[in-house]
Amino acid sequence: MFVASAGKDKYFLGSPYAFPEIGIIDPGLTISMPPRITASTGIDALSHAVESLMHKWANPWFDSIGLGGIELVAKYLRRATFNGKDLEARYYMSMGALCR
Repeated sequence: MFVASAGKDKYFLGSPYAFPEIGIIDPGLTISMPPRITASTGIDALSHAVESLMHKWANPWFDSIGLGGIELVAKYLRRATFNGKDLEARYYMSMGALCR
C-alpha cells in the first residue's frame, strides 16, 4: 500500500495487492489475551462500528452492519473481559469486530 502525503491531506494510491483475498478470524487465538487488552481491543472494535455510522458515505446497508457490531460488542465485551475462557463471548466479539 502506498500513501502519498500532500501537506495535511493523504491520498491512497490504490492497488489490488492492498486488499486481502481472505481473512481468517479465530476467536480461540484471543483466549490468552489479558483482560486489559481484551477490553482495549473491544472498545476499539466498538469505536470502528460507531465510526461506520458517522462516515460521510454512510448508507442504510453499512449502518445495519455497524449497528450489528455495536450490539455484539455491547452484549459480549464484559463477558469476554471478565472471563477470558468464555468461547461464546470471544466468538461474538470477533464477529462484532468484523462488523465495521
